[in-house]
Amino acid sequence: MYVMVQGALMHRSELLLSRIGVCLLAVSLAGCRLDLRESDASSESRSGSGSQVHGEARAMGNAASKGAAGSSVAAGAPRMTEDQFEGTDSGWTIVGDAEAISVKPELVGSCGHDGGCISAKDSVTGGTWFYQAPSSYLGDHSAAYGEVLEYDLMTTVSSSPFEEFDVVLSGNGQVVAYDAAPTPVANIWTTYRIRLTETSGWRLLDSENQAWSKDFANATRPTQAQFKAILGALTRLRIRGEFQNGADSGSLDNVKLGVPQ
Repeated sequence: MYVMVQGALMHRSELLLSRIGVCLLAVSLAGCRLDLRESDASSESRSGSGSQVHGEARAMGNAASKGAAGSSVAAGAPRMTEDQFEGTDSGWTIVGDAEAISVKPELVGSCGHDGGCISAKDSVTGGTWFYQAPSSYLGDHSAAYGEVLEYDLMTTVSSSPFEEFDVVLSGNGQVVAYDAAPTPVANIWTTYRIRLTETSGWRLLDSENQAWSKDFANATRPTQAQFKAILGALTRLRIRGEFQNGADSGSLDNVKLGVPQ
């Protein structure tokens, strides 16, 4: 049997093979088309979810299950370090414009989220304050290369936000920073997921104390070797805690370094 395809004669078996590659002749052409459409839809869904992992933030939906503070996965698997602040601040500290109150964050047992979190208040003395990770996040995290840094943030005020580095990583004498978007909405938990690769938007800084520049997007990108060297000997991980010009408070939860892609 022959059928007409775009003005040319083609044997039915050739048509089927050309459209689906591996389809038995006993299967109807309409059935094969349906399978192809379903396969395409699955591919689009995977592609869409993957596009969310690149510094994009999303409002929190269902609460994630809580685990042990500072825990890592079993030996032999990619190393992931995480803190969910259930009954402990896990050694996190505050650096910058909240130090006038305390270098230790406040441990909050119920954050209206999914359990505990840590929090700090802006001292309004100038500068920007950051959450600083404890020793469990330092050292060799080379296995996290290509994976994701994930964390949840909330701020009490965001009506007059300002620009600043959102995450700073230091290691092997080098420093990189990331400008995440968008600014968290006041009193709503927002999840940030940032790819740990040199092509994801990270930029080199001269030092940990370098001031924010409007030209940050055009700053020098780290090479793959530089980024891997930083992850291989991390000495600092800081996450921005304040976003408002003026007094505000911030909270942090569910920090995960090395989340599999």
